[in-house]
Amino acid sequence: MKNSQRAVPTVRQGFIVPVLLLIIAALLIGGGAYVYVKNQKSVQPAQSNTQATSTPSQSSTVTQNGVANLKTYTDRRYRFSFSYPTDFALSNDLTSAAIPQSYSLNCTDIGGSNAPLCLWYIGKQTSDGFDAADLEVSISTLATATECTETRERYGQKTQQKSINGITYYYDLAGGAAVGHYLSTHQYRTYKNGACLTISLNVDSNPGKLEKGLDAKFLNMMFEKLEAVFDTFKFN
Repeated sequence: MKNSQRAVPTVRQGFIVPVLLLIIAALLIGGGAYVYVKNQKSVQPAQSNTQATSTPSQSSTVTQNGVANLKTYTDRRYRFSFSYPTDFALSNDLTSAAIPQSYSLNCTDIGGSNAPLCLWYIGKQTSDGFDAADLEVSISTLATATECTETRERYGQKTQQKSINGITYYYDLAGGAAVGHYLSTHQYRTYKNGACLTISLNVDSNPGKLEKGLDAKFLNMMFEKLEAVFDTFKFN
């Protein structure tokens, strides 16, 4: 009887040790699985946010038509891009103090998805009566393709069609005058990727010190600069 009673604890001890080892192994495996799943969950939102983000990108290494150091603006949402030289700058790349002062042009808000995108001329060339020049891109998802491409008549001229980089644009001349300032505009419209894009090339002027207004040759030169930028517009 005594021998049988002593044998019982020995059997239990031998049984407990493997059980403890199995429990420890299970805890280690379970802990590793928890860390792995937690890491996977922490990575997933970052991938989702990256895919959902639609931000413009810029590059300063473009060379086009023999002109080096061009920057490129790319809009991933509406899938268009254009290049511009160093004497132009986007509004969001300028401080408020660096944005050219203009009575007619005040395109400074490009934060909203449909807000105008503004590219300012910041070069050194100027002339008596010159205020500012810019290229503005306005985007509307409410206008239909018919409304966007309708024929208009302004200043006795009807809308013309122009093809640039394989895209048909509807071209108008526009302008206005107020408080001694005059705004000259070349305006292009096209419907692409579910939106109506209006690209306006603007030159703002005043009578100047000589009261003669902006020199015609200088006005044409500024429009040549703006048109050269517009000629780089491409859609994906």
